[in-house]
Amino acid sequence: MVCPIEEHGGAQVLLDYCARRLAPAAGAALEHHLQECARCRAFFRRQSAVWEALETWEVPPAAGEFDRRLYERVAAEGRRSWWARLAGPAGRDRGVLRPAFALASVTLILAGAFLLEGPRHLAGGNPSYQAQTEVAEQVERALEDLEMLRELDRVASESM
Repeated sequence: MVCPIEEHGGAQVLLDYCARRLAPAAGAALEHHLQECARCRAFFRRQSAVWEALETWEVPPAAGEFDRRLYERVAAEGRRSWWARLAGPAGRDRGVLRPAFALASVTLILAGAFLLEGPRHLAGGNPSYQAQTEVAEQVERALEDLEMLRELDRVASESM
Protein backbone atom coordinates (compact mmCIF):
# COMPACT_ATOMS: atom_id res chain seq x y z
CA MET A 1 0.00 0.00 0.00
CA VAL A 2 1.21 3.51 -0.83
CA CYS A 3 1.61 5.73 2.23
CA PRO A 4 -1.53 7.89 2.47
CA ILE A 5 0.39 10.84 3.95
CA GLU A 6 2.79 10.97 0.99
CA GLU A 7 0.01 10.51 -1.56
CA HIS A 8 -1.79 13.68 -2.72
CA GLY A 9 -5.02 13.96 -0.69
CA GLY A 10 -4.31 10.66 1.02
CA ALA A 11 -4.63 12.03 4.54
CA GLN A 12 -8.38 11.94 3.94
CA VAL A 13 -8.15 8.13 3.94
CA LEU A 14 -6.65 8.26 7.43
CA LEU A 15 -9.38 10.64 8.59
CA ASP A 16 -12.06 8.33 7.17
CA TYR A 17 -10.44 5.41 8.98
CA CYS A 18 -10.51 7.34 12.27
CA ALA A 19 -14.20 8.14 11.71
CA ARG A 20 -14.87 4.48 10.83
CA ARG A 21 -16.14 5.36 7.34
CA LEU A 22 -13.82 3.11 5.33
CA ALA A 23 -14.97 -0.09 3.67
CA PRO A 24 -13.87 -3.21 5.58
CA ALA A 25 -11.31 -4.25 2.93
CA ALA A 26 -9.75 -0.77 2.77
CA GLY A 27 -9.77 -0.59 6.58
CA ALA A 28 -7.91 -3.91 6.84
CA ALA A 29 -5.28 -2.75 4.31
CA LEU A 30 -4.82 0.51 6.22
CA GLU A 31 -4.48 -1.34 9.55
CA HIS A 32 -1.70 -3.42 8.00
CA HIS A 33 -0.03 -0.21 6.73
CA LEU A 34 -0.34 1.42 10.19
CA GLN A 35 1.70 -1.45 11.68
CA GLU A 36 4.55 -0.67 9.26
CA CYS A 37 4.46 3.17 8.90
CA ALA A 38 5.38 5.28 11.94
CA ARG A 39 4.20 8.57 10.39
CA CYS A 40 0.73 7.25 9.64
CA ARG A 41 0.56 5.58 13.05
CA ALA A 42 1.43 8.90 14.77
CA PHE A 43 -1.17 10.72 12.66
CA PHE A 44 -3.77 8.09 13.57
CA ARG A 45 -2.99 8.42 17.31
CA ARG A 46 -3.25 12.22 17.24
CA GLN A 47 -6.48 12.12 15.26
CA SER A 48 -7.94 9.48 17.57
CA ALA A 49 -7.14 11.73 20.55
CA VAL A 50 -9.03 14.57 18.87
CA TRP A 51 -12.04 12.35 18.19
CA GLU A 52 -12.07 11.10 21.79
CA ALA A 53 -11.89 14.67 23.12
CA LEU A 54 -14.81 15.65 20.90
CA GLU A 55 -16.86 12.68 22.08
CA THR A 56 -16.31 13.51 25.76
CA TRP A 57 -16.96 17.24 25.34
CA GLU A 58 -20.26 18.33 26.80
CA VAL A 59 -21.98 21.27 25.21
CA PRO A 60 -23.06 23.83 27.81
CA PRO A 61 -26.80 24.39 27.84
CA ALA A 62 -28.14 27.55 26.25
CA ALA A 63 -29.58 30.25 28.48
CA GLY A 64 -33.21 29.71 29.39
CA GLU A 65 -34.37 32.81 27.54
CA PHE A 66 -32.26 32.13 24.45
CA ASP A 67 -34.98 30.57 22.30
CA ARG A 68 -37.55 33.23 23.18
CA ARG A 69 -35.12 36.10 22.44
CA LEU A 70 -34.07 34.47 19.17
CA TYR A 71 -37.66 34.12 17.96
CA GLU A 72 -38.40 37.73 18.98
CA ARG A 73 -35.44 39.01 16.96
CA VAL A 74 -36.46 36.95 13.93
CA ALA A 75 -40.02 38.30 14.14
CA ALA A 76 -38.78 41.89 14.59
CA GLU A 77 -36.52 41.54 11.56
CA GLY A 78 -39.48 40.35 9.50
CA ARG A 79 -41.49 43.46 10.47
CA ARG A 80 -38.79 45.91 9.36
CA SER A 81 -39.28 47.71 6.05
CA TRP A 82 -37.12 46.85 3.07
CA TRP A 83 -35.39 50.23 3.34
CA ALA A 84 -34.49 49.66 6.99
CA ARG A 85 -33.15 46.18 6.16
CA LEU A 86 -31.06 47.62 3.34
CA ALA A 87 -29.75 50.48 5.49
CA GLY A 88 -28.48 48.18 8.22
CA PRO A 89 -29.08 45.28 10.57
CA ALA A 90 -31.37 45.82 13.53
CA GLY A 91 -29.68 47.08 16.65
CA ARG A 92 -26.49 48.04 14.87
CA ASP A 93 -25.37 51.36 13.48
CA ARG A 94 -23.45 49.95 10.51
CA GLY A 95 -25.45 49.75 7.35
CA VAL A 96 -24.83 48.23 3.97
CA LEU A 97 -25.22 51.61 2.29
CA ARG A 98 -22.83 53.61 4.49
CA PRO A 99 -19.80 53.05 2.24
CA ALA A 100 -21.93 53.89 -0.79
CA PHE A 101 -23.10 57.15 0.82
CA ALA A 102 -19.51 58.08 1.66
CA LEU A 103 -18.36 57.35 -1.88
CA ALA A 104 -21.25 59.34 -3.36
CA SER A 105 -20.53 62.35 -1.15
CA VAL A 106 -16.81 62.33 -2.02
CA THR A 107 -17.70 62.06 -5.71
CA LEU A 108 -20.08 65.02 -5.45
CA ILE A 109 -17.47 67.13 -3.65
CA LEU A 110 -14.83 66.35 -6.26
CA ALA A 111 -17.24 67.02 -9.12
CA GLY A 112 -18.22 70.35 -7.55
CA ALA A 113 -14.59 71.34 -7.07
CA PHE A 114 -13.82 70.47 -10.67
CA LEU A 115 -16.81 72.39 -12.00
CA LEU A 116 -15.95 75.44 -9.91
CA GLU A 117 -12.18 75.48 -10.46
CA GLY A 118 -11.46 73.25 -13.44
CA PRO A 119 -13.05 75.09 -16.38
CA ARG A 120 -11.47 78.39 -15.38
CA HIS A 121 -8.03 76.91 -15.81
CA LEU A 122 -8.94 74.89 -18.88
CA ALA A 123 -10.77 77.59 -20.84
CA GLY A 124 -8.79 80.67 -19.89
CA GLY A 125 -5.46 79.12 -19.16
CA ASN A 126 -2.91 80.63 -16.83
CA PRO A 127 -3.03 84.48 -17.05
CA SER A 128 0.73 84.93 -16.50
CA TYR A 129 1.44 82.40 -19.25
CA GLN A 130 -0.89 84.29 -21.61
CA ALA A 131 0.90 87.58 -20.84
CA GLN A 132 4.28 85.99 -21.55
CA THR A 133 2.97 84.63 -24.84
CA GLU A 134 1.62 88.04 -25.89
CA VAL A 135 4.92 89.77 -25.03
CA ALA A 136 6.85 87.20 -27.04
CA GLU A 137 4.55 87.72 -30.03
CA GLN A 138 4.96 91.51 -29.80
CA VAL A 139 8.75 91.20 -29.68
CA GLU A 140 8.67 88.90 -32.69
CA ARG A 141 6.52 91.36 -34.67
CA ALA A 142 8.81 94.26 -33.70
CA LEU A 143 11.88 92.34 -34.89
CA GLU A 144 10.15 91.51 -38.19
CA ASP A 145 9.23 95.19 -38.64
CA LEU A 146 12.84 96.26 -37.96
CA GLU A 147 14.14 93.75 -40.47
CA MET A 148 11.64 94.99 -43.04
CA LEU A 149 12.69 98.62 -42.43
CA ARG A 150 16.37 97.69 -42.83
CA GLU A 151 15.54 95.93 -46.08
CA LEU A 152 13.63 98.98 -47.32
CA ASP A 153 16.50 101.26 -46.26
CA ARG A 154 19.00 99.08 -48.14
CA VAL A 155 16.82 99.04 -51.27
CA ALA A 156 16.35 102.81 -51.08
CA SER A 157 20.09 103.44 -50.70
CA GLU A 158 20.88 101.19 -53.69
CA SER A 159 18.40 102.94 -55.96
CA MET A 160 19.91 106.38 -55.34
